[in-house]
Amino acid sequence: MTIVDFLEPSSVPEETIRDQETGQKINHALVAFTDYLRVGENGVPRHYLAILPDRFPADLDKTNALSLANLLEANNYQYDQQKAIIFTDQDDNNQKTVLELNQIEGEELSNQIRQEVGLYFVDQIDGELIKNPVVPYPDQMLEAWSIQTKTEEDGTITLLLQGQDEKGEMVAAAKASYDQEKGEWEWEKAEPALELSEAPEIEGLKPYLEEGKIVYRAEAANLYGLKEGDYAGEIVSYTLNKKQESGVGLIPPVLEVLLKDY
Repeated sequence: MTIVDFLEPSSVPEETIRDQETGQKINHALVAFTDYLRVGENGVPRHYLAILPDRFPADLDKTNALSLANLLEANNYQYDQQKAIIFTDQDDNNQKTVLELNQIEGEELSNQIRQEVGLYFVDQIDGELIKNPVVPYPDQMLEAWSIQTKTEEDGTITLLLQGQDEKGEMVAAAKASYDQEKGEWEWEKAEPALELSEAPEIEGLKPYLEEGKIVYRAEAANLYGLKEGDYAGEIVSYTLNKKQESGVGLIPPVLEVLLKDY
């Protein structure tokens, strides 16, 4: 492990720069570490970068979070958060060596480093090391976001990126999955969660939740000449003015009946 430098504060989201309770500045350090379990074709271990906050104020016992302070103490170092310096162990003369960290300057460089570090690190999938554990940022990043990890029945992992909607509620915005053959993480838009109770009522049709979609099927008594259980349409998603919307798509026999008076 190598502590490189502190990042430019302006490259870190404003709400994370200070402890909300004490108002103290929270530094973010660039850390380089060697992964001896992943090696290149020439046998050289892989190296990765990570950005760690120097501490988590809520982690009072220093056991529940991966911060710079916790990482240093686990390796027999001490960290002074007030002065942002590192102490080594005492030597035979009862003295300590002080390591003062520099700061990476330049917002453009700091932002580039953040992109290279990636959004997330996934070490294993289904108990096996993966070739590329670094999950990149999606093309469009949200101002306020959170990540949820979902493990599928086959052991694969999906990362769900959530952001705030117009009501301030956290909703799915994008999801990332790992392509084993390519050795790459791929992002795609996440479809909004659907609820049967939100499906519009249509005479003679009944909505069902099938494979993550709301599908309409004909009831026994209907005006469309359909047999009971026949497919009649579904809720579809589309983008309008860069905003995700949804509507009902119906088959022609149903539309002809519903629109005959218009």
